[in-house]
Amino acid sequence: MSVNKAAWEDISDYAEVICNVRAFGVDLEWARRAWGILQDTPLCEYSNSQEFNSIVIRLFCLGEIIHIYNYISMDESYEPYEAYCEWLDEIGIQKIELVVLAGEEYYSDSYIEEYGEISEVISHLMEMQYNMVVEWLIKGFGGKDNMIALLESPLEKVEDSSSHEDAIAAGMSLDDIHFSEETIKLYQWKESDFTRNYA
Repeated sequence: MSVNKAAWEDISDYAEVICNVRAFGVDLEWARRAWGILQDTPLCEYSNSQEFNSIVIRLFCLGEIIHIYNYISMDESYEPYEAYCEWLDEIGIQKIELVVLAGEEYYSDSYIEEYGEISEVISHLMEMQYNMVVEWLIKGFGGKDNMIALLESPLEKVEDSSSHEDAIAAGMSLDDIHFSEETIKLYQWKESDFTRNYA
């Protein structure tokens, strides 16, 4: 059986739904770069539709990273279980396909028939993939700092760096500089290897 690689072009329409949060395509560009990293790993290989659905779950993981970043840094609303349902509805993958992918533990009509229940299945599938995706991204971006820095817009980078550089130029040590609550939370999230348990 031949093995295929899921290129950005194969999932870009899905990414528009899942990863495009802020204006000017900042998040979508990060997702494109992240996918370029994953594409050089086994995580983008598939030989049947079920394996391709696993790849889509890895795209969900990228979406989760982007949405958590925006939730922490800009207080953007993010309710994961609601988002999963919306993403699934818009990209058109059938619920039963994900139930089968999740395994016998989830073989229940409720996950297919009751609105919102499929989010539990998606969360389970993401939990199986998330840390592996993050590990490859940290390696591919050249570290956690680079990975999170590329999520920042150019304006955010200028504002943050200039304020800290001015403080250092004035003779303040890093311990004396006041960091915003958002900066501290982003640091904590980064140091936790971008945990899904961000609240």
